[in-house]
Amino acid sequence: MSRRASLVLNLFWLAALGCSPATPPAPAPLVDMSAMPTPFVAPPINRPPVKSAADVNLPDDAAVVGVLLSGGRARAYLIEAIRPLSHHVVNDQIDNTPVTVTYFARNKTIRVFTDVDVGHPLDIKIGGFNNGMLLMVGSNYFEQATGRSLTPELKFPYDTMPHELTTWGAWIKSHAESEIYVGDLSADDIRRP
Repeated sequence: MSRRASLVLNLFWLAALGCSPATPPAPAPLVDMSAMPTPFVAPPINRPPVKSAADVNLPDDAAVVGVLLSGGRARAYLIEAIRPLSHHVVNDQIDNTPVTVTYFARNKTIRVFTDVDVGHPLDIKIGGFNNGMLLMVGSNYFEQATGRSLTPELKFPYDTMPHELTTWGAWIKSHAESEIYVGDLSADDIRRP
């Protein structure tokens, strides 16, 4: 068989199989990336420096997350200080009690976690996004808003801790001896609600 006849025969078979050189291949299906988890790891703020209420000059209307330990010790976390993505997880320790404050600025979700008196902060990191912020504990990912694991049947390892979203003025009125984490912000840096 001549070379030309062989080429025609091959083209005939390709066309019969739907692979005509004149027909471009079908494009790959589009994948909706916004619906996919985007795991990445961002370090938390560990053992943040705190100041006493008397040592800060914050406006009364500055938003804070306040936690109160069973012994009456109070600590507040300035929302403006934890608003940047790299500050959305603060692993703190008050006496021997671990306190982790998590804040997702996009939907303003606040969750606070603790464990039995372990003598050191919890090991929680920012783990990415999946219809909200993901938290990473060990090598496992959990939704910040619900504690639901991305691994079926895995339970979030820490307890939630009661907290209060309030203003600085209201917080110190009830807890005058409170400490506060303000990050590296001054009173001039605070956004008003």
